[in-house]
Amino acid sequence: MDRKKQEYLLDLNIVASSLFIVTILVSIFLTYNEKNKLNSKTCINDIDSKKISILNKYFVIFILFIFLYTNLVNYKDTKNRGNETKFSKLQITSTIFVIISAFISLYVLKNNNPEQIVDFLSLDT
Repeated sequence: MDRKKQEYLLDLNIVASSLFIVTILVSIFLTYNEKNKLNSKTCINDIDSKKISILNKYFVIFILFIFLYTNLVNYKDTKNRGNETKFSKLQITSTIFVIISAFISLYVLKNNNPEQIVDFLSLDT
């Protein structure tokens, strides 16, 4: 792989990692909002919170596909150079598993009632 392509892939990973940090910050905000809901002091209502969560999950899935793309390009380069591809294959496999889990998480989020989440988290039985 030439130097420009390597730099491009590294830049792509940096951007994807930075975007991933943004999704974590959104998740922290939503969790904080959920915590405040216990005291009836929310920043956003349940419907908007769920919409933001769903959008955030889609964004995470998009980011994961960026990582999968860079892993596939690295695998092809490793294979073309005649090097061992075992670890590249493992990286691709783990990324695919994370993508599958993200889709499952999105499915649960889209089909779950926000009140059920709070009921599940409450300690009163």
